[in-house]
Amino acid sequence: MAFWSQEYDAAIAIKHAFSCENAPRAQAFITRHHAPDHLFADIRYMGGHAAHDNIKDGPAPIPTVDFLVGGTECDNFSQLNFHSRANETGVLSSGSGTSGVTLQGLWDYIRDKKPKVVAWENSDKTKRADLTAFQNLLWRAGYINDYCTLDAKDYSLQSRPRIYLIAVFHSQVEAMARTPTGLTDQMKEDILGASWVPKVFTLAKDLAGHTFDIEQFLLPDDHDEVRNWRAHRMKNKAEVEKRAKGTEQFEFESHHLQRYSEAKIEWPPPAKVFADNGLEGCVDHLPRRNQEAVLYHTVKAARQLEEEQAKKGKDVQQGQKVQTDQEGTVTERVVDLNMKLDWQVNRQEVPCIVCTSRPWLVTRRRDVTGAEALGLQGYQILDLKNEDAMFTNPELLTLAGNAMSGFVLAVLLLAMFVYMRDTVDLSDLGLGCADFTGEFQNANASDDDMGGSALGDSEGESALGEGDESSSSLMELSDA
Repeated sequence: MAFWSQEYDAAIAIKHAFSCENAPRAQAFITRHHAPDHLFADIRYMGGHAAHDNIKDGPAPIPTVDFLVGGTECDNFSQLNFHSRANETGVLSSGSGTSGVTLQGLWDYIRDKKPKVVAWENSDKTKRADLTAFQNLLWRAGYINDYCTLDAKDYSLQSRPRIYLIAVFHSQVEAMARTPTGLTDQMKEDILGASWVPKVFTLAKDLAGHTFDIEQFLLPDDHDEVRNWRAHRMKNKAEVEKRAKGTEQFEFESHHLQRYSEAKIEWPPPAKVFADNGLEGCVDHLPRRNQEAVLYHTVKAARQLEEEQAKKGKDVQQGQKVQTDQEGTVTERVVDLNMKLDWQVNRQEVPCIVCTSRPWLVTRRRDVTGAEALGLQGYQILDLKNEDAMFTNPELLTLAGNAMSGFVLAVLLLAMFVYMRDTVDLSDLGLGCADFTGEFQNANASDDDMGGSALGDSEGESALGEGDESSSSLMELSDA
């Protein structure tokens, strides 16, 4: 958090109590770079008293924390997953899929440990049925909650629209939810309006527009990681081309042919065209379809610059591909060589980085390394300590593709810290008066910390919830 504290001029003190991850390389990365007290191996068992801890190499008590931040599997939600996408009723409604299983595990922890604040992130394609089911469970467990869609491009360089849900525990809401009549939709709306949860999203949106220079996230072109990634891709080029499926390859070839024809670029592009555009020796390590994508974007960038120079310094119109500064110098642009070309037409921002991405720097004419991809997600690139080659570029790219946007998460945490000490007064709603600040009395956070509680320092009760209404499963409430 030191980087974000500096960027937003805010003193934040957070203790990392635990993480939960089952992928071995992700576990190694978390242990090395985040040093949590515990690293639990399977989210499915987070609803109990203890679980296997990789750091302790044995069972360990599952701690209760003040803040719980979770990003469960998006496989069955994402529009980029063509093999196991959710049906129209949602993965939770059907009771299947890794997205449903991991969200169930998250809910088990929330139900049993009652963290004071929960922040949850997932694909913006999450089904309404799944959101409704999760929100109903949270309300019945005493959590005032709401969600909105935020795009990382409004806070950084990368387009990454995601749903962010915030839930805040309130004992009076829990008591009301357990009455025979429960909470009506109107009561939920009134309670939400009296809380600070909507204010967090409002402030987060007001903080949009924080700008970064892409050079902050790039290594020198002669860095070992840049050379290592190129060598790796050269070594695996033949295997990658061999794995290309017939139907998928045909679709890409047809798509590239159409785009080349529209751009009046010779097809299939001969070696001379690559040389004429300064790409000789730059793309020989890439599979053929990636080479075609590089040439297309390089030609489009060159034509864009010519147009801008012809306009004699006039402002770049919104939506054009290449940005220039006042002197007409081209600034860097990132494209994903594994995405269809028309997915990136008229986009200035960095495309959404996913596990299968192969991002490319158009001006520098080289691959984006795994460390740089994580930088674009909000990691401090110099803190990755990648010189020892503990993590390969493909592994880091996979981690980047699965990561939350640190840019958006930092803004949401800052916004919550601004409001979390505010009293949530529900007296006008007939629920009595509860001072929400008092529920943070064990957080051990100083006034200089903007109210930010230290994860895991609270001595609050562990509400197990067996036998009460809040212990219902996600599947049982999916139709509510």
